[in-house]
Amino acid sequence: METLIKSEVFDLGASTFLIDVVRGDDGKELIRLKRTDHSGPRKGSRVIEFDAYVLSRIDAVWKAKPAEVVSSTTQRPTTNSRLQRISMEDRAEIVKVYLKNISPSAIAVRYGCRASDIEQVLREEGMPIISNTPPVRKTWRRRY
Repeated sequence: METLIKSEVFDLGASTFLIDVVRGDDGKELIRLKRTDHSGPRKGSRVIEFDAYVLSRIDAVWKAKPAEVVSSTTQRPTTNSRLQRISMEDRAEIVKVYLKNISPSAIAVRYGCRASDIEQVLREEGMPIISNTPPVRKTWRRRY
């Protein structure tokens, strides 16, 4: 029977990750990674198990990647987990496109998120949100 040594759960976007460190019947420690997607085309759960050697190889590849890849994956911490997937380069591109008078809803279609998420990114970048709809003139009727 397996013995659970450590377990951790965290959410990232529309996915939940469960990481278990277990000791098998033979005494070897394994890492079990379970990813559950709650929506979208990849909805469902997937499990992968690997030992310490495979983990050390993954770590070596991660540490050996070029510096420009590291900087492109750096994300600004936000309170909204959906926005954590938007990289700094994408944030700069969102601001640039918004300054060309493209609405947040059109930008949201491009990035596959909600218009409210784009508006939050723009607010975090210090941009005022301006409505593209013209103001409605109120008509007044006189009472006799």
